[in-house]
Amino acid sequence: MTNNNDPIIKELLNDPRIFTRKEEFLNFLLEYNPKPVQAKDAFKRHLGNIRVFRALCLVEGTEDYSRIFKQGILLSKCAAQNSLEKSIEKAKRIKMMQGIHARLHNGDYEDSDFVFSVADFPEPQIVPAADFLNSENRAYLLEFDMPLFDALPITIANIAGSRKKPILFYHNNILFNASDPRVERFVLHKTHMTHLESTVFNSAQEIADFAADYNAKMHEQYRELLQRRGKFI
Repeated sequence: MTNNNDPIIKELLNDPRIFTRKEEFLNFLLEYNPKPVQAKDAFKRHLGNIRVFRALCLVEGTEDYSRIFKQGILLSKCAAQNSLEKSIEKAKRIKMMQGIHARLHNGDYEDSDFVFSVADFPEPQIVPAADFLNSENRAYLLEFDMPLFDALPITIANIAGSRKKPILFYHNNILFNASDPRVERFVLHKTHMTHLESTVFNSAQEIADFAADYNAKMHEQYRELLQRRGKFI
């Protein structure tokens, strides 16, 4: 049986990707009994992969473009300059939930640069990308598989607290439900992508057209709630 007091196991429990899944990880150790030095990789394989989306505005031929399309790597801003240990240290120092909350509600991206977001469907990612389009870049909607281990089991709903009513908001006139855990997942430090596919958008109008059906479905789904709030369009 794997000893939970083993120094290697104790160190692993400092990793946000594990301590946010502590109960699941300890149950995994109990059931599968991996050697401590193999526990992290074994747990990562056990969790498997997820299919997600990430949108970025890129210029072809740049270092960021090459890292994504040639190496299959996505980085947080912190990861571009620092090690995983630095990201973990920063997450612990500012309290991880507090940092992610700052990212979402205060626009304080410096305090949350140890994570980046992905979504289970494309619209929550590509719609905000329209804000960063310019004459030099294009918006790339990436669809790929990544290890579930790299995505923290924290959602907007966790941060906002338990609420019975949906947390609805607009971005570029597109309606989203922030309490839906599929809208945004947070990835610590970096991840490796496999089975990468991409769609390119050249303008904000192309993005708006792409999201139109999703927007219509969201308005229909929450018609009554929006009407009560006087925001149905």
